[in-house]
Amino acid sequence: MLKKISWTFTSNLVTAFVKWLMLIMIAKWLTPTDVGVYALALAITSPLALFANMKLRSLYVNAEEANYRAYSIARNIIALISFLGISLLAFFAYHDTWLIIAIVGLSKMLELVSDLMYALAHREQDMARLSKQIVIKQILLTILFIGSLVWSRDLLTAVTVQVVAQFCYLAIETKLFVKRYPFERTISTSLVWSILTLGLPLGITQLVVSFNTFLPRYALEFFSSSEMLGYFSAIAYITVIANILMGAISQNYLHVFKRLHVAGDYTKIQRVLYRNLLVIALMLCVVLTLASLITGKWLLTFIYSVDYAKYAWLLPWICICIFFNALNWNIDTLFVSIGIIKNQMYFALLTSVITIPVTAWFVYEEGIFGAALAMSINSAIHYSIKEIYFRKWLRKKECLHGVAERAS
Repeated sequence: MLKKISWTFTSNLVTAFVKWLMLIMIAKWLTPTDVGVYALALAITSPLALFANMKLRSLYVNAEEANYRAYSIARNIIALISFLGISLLAFFAYHDTWLIIAIVGLSKMLELVSDLMYALAHREQDMARLSKQIVIKQILLTILFIGSLVWSRDLLTAVTVQVVAQFCYLAIETKLFVKRYPFERTISTSLVWSILTLGLPLGITQLVVSFNTFLPRYALEFFSSSEMLGYFSAIAYITVIANILMGAISQNYLHVFKRLHVAGDYTKIQRVLYRNLLVIALMLCVVLTLASLITGKWLLTFIYSVDYAKYAWLLPWICICIFFNALNWNIDTLFVSIGIIKNQMYFALLTSVITIPVTAWFVYEEGIFGAALAMSINSAIHYSIKEIYFRKWLRKKECLHGVAERAS
């Protein structure tokens, strides 16, 4: 388990770093407004990209009899619909920057195609090979992005070069994964539909959760400016890195939770969730908080510029959000493993009902500080709703398990 985690952790750490490096280069070579435009593009495209994701990789890895072709067709259908949605939304709502938003959206759709290819190696637990290939790809794409950005001093040119490179790399990934690992090649419309039926609730859930996550950014851009959004997004990117790291760790517990659920060992499920994974979340939060308090201003000056360092006081507040985000990752991994899937859509929708007015009020009254507070509060509310449901589900299962033992 530790070896698998280390490989996944390494690849996701590199992915997080290179994506952060792209943001840093935009901040270094362009303006805070350009950072804000790129951040807005990510905020607009991420919810729809996560909708198209539908957690199909996790579903494929956990399926008893997985049909890769069926999953691939389902993924491509929703990805195409999502890209059209992103393009139309960008054109009508953000006409001045719609092309950048559309190209960033296309980049995310291509990432989804690659992600499902990775599921073939993940299902075979070939994590070392998978991680190495992800690292190589991310480094190559980042070099091309930064090179084109420095050469052109233009954000549109840089994201266009990145997308063209992604298209070309798909051919390499097809050879590395699709042609290497065996999978069922028969296909039926009913199978694709059943996958969509299973995945769409997860996709809607991820869309709403991502929308909730980006709410402070939408509000800050609406009530303030793209420039202020640029400052906030550059500093708050630490949450993206932490989410990637925690996601890499928690995904390795999919099989653990599934095995314990089949065995009816709910005590060990709680031990893994509330001890093993909770300790990791706490350690991540504490380390990042101490680092932000001790070296926050210096790091922001070194990484971005003195202008960004003026907002170093936001970092400890953002670390609170990271802690609750990690708890959400942990319990989401558990829910996927034990089959609590469709209910998550209702958790996310309930969270939205509460957090939309809360976020609007905080950002309107407190500006950039309100955005940081809203991030933490929104994540805490979402986790609390899921935790309450899980405790009720657990009591019901333990009660049924006890009745079965007495009957035997």
